[in-house]
Amino acid sequence: MEKNYFVREFFAVYFTITITITTIIAIIIATTITTTTTTTTTTTTTTTTTTTTITIVNTTTTTTTTTTTTTTTTTTTIIIIIIIIIIIIIINYDDNKSI
Repeated sequence: MEKNYFVREFFAVYFTITITITTIIAIIIATTITTTTTTTTTTTTTTTTTTTTITIVNTTTTTTTTTTTTTTTTTTTIIIIIIIIIIIIIINYDDNKSI
């Protein structure tokens, strides 16, 4: 009986020590996993890009009316001056003839 009692006590102590060591290892692994999960942080960055389009419209207008009017006025002035010169010549011619 002493043999069986000794063997039983030996296995009881052996299983207690084995279960204790296994529990400590499990606690260490669980703590490591929990610590790793707590330490891991996920950062999400959202970038918004706004594009603004500016359209510049350049308009140029040329007025040829002013040029045409100036030309017409110049031409009219020249014609009037020519007519006045002709009238003066005619008047002088008559004066010369009468002398």
